[in-house]
Amino acid sequence: MNKNDTNYYISYINDILSLKNNDYKALPLYKIIINYGIRDGLAIKKEESFNSKSKNIILHRYKHFNLPLTINPLEYGDLIHYDKKTKMYIIQFKPLTIAKIYTSKNINKVEFLKSGKVILSYEDKIINANTFERIIGSNHYTLENGKYKLNLFKKPVRFIESKR
Repeated sequence: MNKNDTNYYISYINDILSLKNNDYKALPLYKIIINYGIRDGLAIKKEESFNSKSKNIILHRYKHFNLPLTINPLEYGDLIHYDKKTKMYIIQFKPLTIAKIYTSKNINKVEFLKSGKVILSYEDKIINANTFERIIGSNHYTLENGKYKLNLFKKPVRFIESKR
């Protein structure tokens, strides 16, 4: 860790906090504790890859996740790997989060992984070039040109019982 790495670590902490709920942003941070070790040799240069084009994408808030409002896998972040046979993209979404996106003609199946475990999965059904439907569990969001057009939330109905 060099003194010049300050901007990298500030960006790294901001990326981690952006994945969390807004409660982290409401309370001010008074101190940050960083553990470190001393090793021989020069420090490895950090890439600024997490200041990628994904920062310019409009985000969709679902529970405590910020999800990109796009059907183009390459707009999620930095491409790590693309498998032509399975049409699978592996994208570095945030420093600790990877998006695995399976594409087909009309459907993108997206999985977000953190520490090798799936933390969220959903489907994007492509309606036309400007419109798609995002299905997360029983929630359906129809988006047109990056804006919400229709939201459907399926909730159980409890009937009123009469007292006898």
